[in-house]
Amino acid sequence: MPDVRIFDNPCMQTRDVLRLLMKSRGISEWRLAEETGVSQSTINAIFTGRSKEQKDSTLEPLAAYFECSLSQLRGYEAIEGIHEGRIPDNQYPVVTDREIEGWIGEEYAREYFSEFVRSAHPRGRRCFVFIANDDAMAPVIPMGRKVFIDPDLAQAPEDRRIMLIESGGYYSLREEFVDLGTTVYKPMAPGFRTILAADCRRMGVVVGIPEENWAIPKN
Repeated sequence: MPDVRIFDNPCMQTRDVLRLLMKSRGISEWRLAEETGVSQSTINAIFTGRSKEQKDSTLEPLAAYFECSLSQLRGYEAIEGIHEGRIPDNQYPVVTDREIEGWIGEEYAREYFSEFVRSAHPRGRRCFVFIANDDAMAPVIPMGRKVFIDPDLAQAPEDRRIMLIESGGYYSLREEFVDLGTTVYKPMAPGFRTILAADCRRMGVVVGIPEENWAIPKN
């Protein structure tokens, strides 16, 4: 087994530990299911959070396969001799739409994610990378562009900053404006609607673009 370390992290859950152990052996969900007898749907349910609490009988074949205890697999005890799982502090996870709530709510450990982007300088503890879903902020942030998002800067409205917002289950980027006490989120490109603060949630502030190490100045 390659030299990979799982740290004794209080945020580490079974899915995080299992993902690292699978990574250490280079195996897929399908292969793990084949070799342990645990169904692929059960393994996938652990990863997606559909299965919140796993029975000992479900985890025992997995623990036996990876030669660890149930306590270690559940994240209660560290697994010695593992360090590849440690993510450098200046690298931030690429978080999909379905993972944003879990990351911001600290349900996912950093080790849960498989793709990271390096930053030229340290950013906020809960900072993550979002991939623009549309061209609402083109040409500054076209569809597919990665941006750093810091959710800890999103609480109080502030004029002229680019925000990640959620409305009706859809995540998008908009420029925040405060006009006569009313906060609205406007697109830069035509064809996209302006969204009222009452109709959305602020999820985080765009604090940079990885490819350019660009920080958005405050006006």
